[in-house]
Amino acid sequence: MKVLENQTLYQCDYCGKRLLTKNGAKIHEEEYCKSSAQLIDKGFEILINCQHDWKTQWTPIPGEEHLSEPSHDVCIKCGAEDYLVNDFKGIKAKEDISERMLSRIATLDRDKRRYGIDLMW
Repeated sequence: MKVLENQTLYQCDYCGKRLLTKNGAKIHEEEYCKSSAQLIDKGFEILINCQHDWKTQWTPIPGEEHLSEPSHDVCIKCGAEDYLVNDFKGIKAKEDISERMLSRIATLDRDKRRYGIDLMW
């Protein structure tokens, strides 16, 4: 670990992560911080407005790696997992969303931009 003296550090307003450059801190807050209110709002809108098109995600069976079993379904348009959408159905307001769901919702916009309009698996 390096100790830097007389170095300006920038800190994320949402999660407290410390970064060395101002631009790095800005990008972290706008695109990567799972606690960012902006990303949670974007993910919330994506999840609500998506007409989900499901594709089954397969995982290898432990000890039998040449065989696969269905794990869960993933929307190829927004990247949301089926258990996230099922948990989300009973929620009326953003304040009722759990921490696990908030962190996953915050990454939906980033996944959509990374893979384009339709996600390919």
